[in-house]
Amino acid sequence: MKTKPKDLPMFNKELCIACTICVEACPAGALDIAIANSINGFRRYPVLAEPDRCTGCGSCEAQCISGALTMTTISGS
Repeated sequence: MKTKPKDLPMFNKELCIACTICVEACPAGALDIAIANSINGFRRYPVLAEPDRCTGCGSCEAQCISGALTMTTISGS
């Protein structure tokens, strides 16, 4: 059965400043912070930890001060 396309947040790690505003702005609690290794050592990055909880509301994108987050339509399967 095919599901409706859904908007989900996509993160540009190069632009992200790890401010965590997007995580705090998510009313569904779908985002979290992960720690990953980069060429500059370990860094914090936001991740879509709970994709099923994401409603696609865009609150995270609206609050992103660095422009690192964009809502992208993901087609259902």
